[in-house]
Amino acid sequence: MFRVNYDKKNWALIAEQLNKDHTSIHVINRAQILDDAFNLAKAGQLDYDIVLGLTSYLARETEYIPWAAALSGLSYISRMLKRSPAYGDFRRYTLGLVTGLYTRLGSVPLATDTHMDTKLRSKAISWACSMGHKECKKDAVKAWSQWMDNPEDGNP
Repeated sequence: MFRVNYDKKNWALIAEQLNKDHTSIHVINRAQILDDAFNLAKAGQLDYDIVLGLTSYLARETEYIPWAAALSGLSYISRMLKRSPAYGDFRRYTLGLVTGLYTRLGSVPLATDTHMDTKLRSKAISWACSMGHKECKKDAVKAWSQWMDNPEDGNP
């Protein structure tokens, strides 16, 4: 596999299109764009401000594959910034991205969920709670308490 790196103008145009109408770019291509950008930045071939500019549309993304690519890249940034003064800004930015996803999917599985909904909900819960989403933390404590009261009923 090879990575595609564009000049700054074309990265800006891609970010603009993602923010304007991300669905005009096929879901697999959205994931590949994010994956390429994060990996190019990790290799020192692309500025992180360009990568984060690409992620700003994620607050409206509903598909698993682009989210999985983005969260993988954001996970690396999180590990690098964890003990730095910049981590608070990163956490607030990331919380802004995942809040819409968490709100849409919630913490309770639905009978109508697809396999991808289930996987995406798991990521949404993990990231929303770890970034400090108050409702997510409250829902997690509630689920844990219910499970502790009746552990034979299944997972928390």
